[in-house]
Amino acid sequence: MSMSNRHLPADYPTVDGIPRRHSRETSRALEQARQDILLRLLDVRGSTAVGIEAAQGRGAARLASVQAEDAVQHEKIKSVGELTREAMTDYFHMRRMAQAMAEYDRELYEDMRFFTDLQRFGSGEIVSDTISSYCRESRRG
Repeated sequence: MSMSNRHLPADYPTVDGIPRRHSRETSRALEQARQDILLRLLDVRGSTAVGIEAAQGRGAARLASVQAEDAVQHEKIKSVGELTREAMTDYFHMRRMAQAMAEYDRELYEDMRFFTDLQRFGSGEIVSDTISSYCRESRRG
């Protein structure tokens, strides 16, 4: 018996330690209502748990998407760097070759310069197109 009920006789009917002041039918109705409320609480908690799990699933999917996008961006940067390095190296070699071939012939050097410029602008255009296509992919993605 609880401390608040110590003035009641020992055989006084109680429900969960609370003095019963109503009929058995009322007690049954109250117990049924209590069970219904508990079931509803469990149902709400269950649907909340499902909602939380779904949100966590969406969060994990978003995290994976961001990580994948980060990896793609990293690869794009590496690709542009490699293309640029290749273009610079090729231009350097073409220029050196043109200088070596036309060492004593100024007219030949001017002709060779046309090809080195063509290579430089062509490589620059390819790098530029690659960057543009990567930007379009990012906007679509």
